[in-house]
Amino acid sequence: MGKEICTAPGCGGTVRCKRLCTRHYWQLRRGGNPWAETDPNLLPEDGIVDEVAVDAAIKGGYRAEPLRLTQREREIAGAVILARGGSEEILRTRLYLPSARSARELADVIDGPHGDASGFRAA
Repeated sequence: MGKEICTAPGCGGTVRCKRLCTRHYWQLRRGGNPWAETDPNLLPEDGIVDEVAVDAAIKGGYRAEPLRLTQREREIAGAVILARGGSEEILRTRLYLPSARSARELADVIDGPHGDASGFRAA
């Protein structure tokens, strides 16, 4: 039987205790929540849509640093990516989302409850 993997999102460390790796176990011991997803690439909403950043996210490609977008910019770029036949994995990599679950949630917001992009909010 293989080694157990840490249950914290995005971690692949070997389990030490309580189904967590050493780093996340100590985070839990210090009163933190190792299961909370944090996204360092999410900017706070400022009411401005940076079209250059959105276009760069849609095109993808290598960058020395992750592209930081607001939630609104992610939704716009994600809607275009999905409309062009992109997958949730492409959303995750191009928009620098922290996990596959975040990509799935963003796709659900864009697609809406009927799967027809009705969840996409107009500007």
